[in-house]
Amino acid sequence: MGERLDLAGPLGNGFPLTDVSTAVLVGGGIGVAPLQFVAEALRADGVPVLAALGFRDAGQARLLGALTLDDTWIATEDGSLGRHGTVVALLDAIKPPAPATLYTCGPRPMIDAVVAWAAAHRLAGFASLEAHMACGTGACQGCVVATRSGYRRVCVDGPVFAFADLVPSEARE
Repeated sequence: MGERLDLAGPLGNGFPLTDVSTAVLVGGGIGVAPLQFVAEALRADGVPVLAALGFRDAGQARLLGALTLDDTWIATEDGSLGRHGTVVALLDAIKPPAPATLYTCGPRPMIDAVVAWAAAHRLAGFASLEAHMACGTGACQGCVVATRSGYRRVCVDGPVFAFADLVPSEARE
């Protein structure tokens, strides 16, 4: 007790939650956890929320026990829980209503696939990206990602970026 703790924050930008008629949350692995808070905020505003969540296997899907998402669809890559396949294949099966706004968080290859899927279905959305952040303040430039407007820092310019701004990770290699 009585010790001092210095904190810096909040840093970066969260998901925009205004002007949304229907939301589709797309999560993969531990990337599903932040989507719980998005769902709660949107539901509080009366926005219908559908969740499509993907996991490697049923063991990884244990994370579902910590979530309270109403309309949830599950996919596992090994077919041990929910639909067999990826979360993007699950989106094809669900056929989200237009105009839905997608919110995604998870591994970058999954995010790239969700962004491509959304573009093919003329849906907009936002992705929360992960990067190694050495300083968390933007000074070191260690967490940059390619965007259509140049390289941006995940720690201060993100971690949330509009789908339209993202450059697919395979295009950068």
